This record gives sequence, structure tokens and C-alpha cells, in this order.
Amino acid sequence: MFLSFIILSTFLPSVVFSASFPSFFNESAYETSGHKPEIYQLEYSGGCISGYTWFSYTNFCYKSTARAANFNDAHNACRSEGSELASIHSLTENQFLVQLSAAGNRVNSKTNYVMIGLIFENREWSWTDGSSVNYLNWAAGEPNNMKHELWTALVSDVNPKKGQMYTHWNNVNMDRQRAYICKRAPLN
Repeated sequence: MFLSFIILSTFLPSVVFSASFPSFFNESAYETSGHKPEIYQLEYSGGCISGYTWFSYTNFCYKSTARAANFNDAHNACRSEGSELASIHSLTENQFLVQLSAAGNRVNSKTNYVMIGLIFENREWSWTDGSSVNYLNWAAGEPNNMKHELWTALVSDVNPKKGQMYTHWNNVNMDRQRAYICKRAPLN
């Protein structure tokens, strides 16, 4: 994420913030003044702790971890950093997490999945962070095997054998070793 500082003039020390897309700046509006703005870019973390990526659409910080873990270990690892396994509340957030975690197939889990925080307990799906389940993105035929697969993974890498599952969710067994995604609020 970058913020652009646009200095309009040395006589007018106004600073304009462009939220990551300098193309929103209309240079022609300043051409008549004879002053050409200077653009400076600084990396902006959105208040995330080290290792996390801020997503402006949700105003949350995310961390994709390629280290394989079962559900309990992944959940505990996220909590140790003040986060939870990721909850997903829109297609936009889902697509961002697919892009963020697209290296999941490099994990020694022999899957293309990353663990997220949706679990089935008390006969309903719920997020481990306690947020409402207002968006679902199951792959065709999922969820299935409801006696043993009560946890959820996002299919973040293309699998030639299961291409229709890419970007969707699959319910999984908690003991399989998988990559995982943590989510937390920014510090500020």
C-alpha cells in the first residue's frame, strides 16, 4: 500500500493524500497555476504489525502463513499474535485472500488449501472470531462429509484435478496439515 503526498506549491504547503492510486490525481487542474506538483510515495502499513498486510477495503490486517499446521495449531498461532483465523465477508475479501495466499501449494501438505476460521459446531457454521456468517463461497458439492470435516479451507491455488474448486471453500478435517491465514484489526 502506498500513499502519495502531492505538494501543490512551495508557497502553499498543502498536502493531498491519494489512497494508493496516484491516477486519481488530476494534473490538468494545476497546470494553469504554473506549479507542477511533486509526488512522494511512502509505504503505508495501515497500522499492521510486522508480517501482516493491510487491506483498505476491509480495514483489517492479514497474514498468510505457509507453515503447515492442523486447525488447533493454526488457531493458536494466530491468537498468539492477537489475531484469529481469517473470517471472510465478501467476494472482494475472498479474492484478496486468494491472491495473498496463492503460494499455499508449496506447503508440504500436498493440497492447494489454506485454513480459514469457519467451523461447524452446534449444528451451524460460525467464524472463530465471533463475526456473523453473512457470506459463503462453497465449491460445488461442498460442504460434504459432515461427520468428519467440520473446518474450512480456502482453495487458493489452481489444482488441475479440482479446478472448479479454485477460489472457493471446502470443508476439511482438522488434523490435516495446511497453510493458514490470520486476520486482525490494525493497531490505529
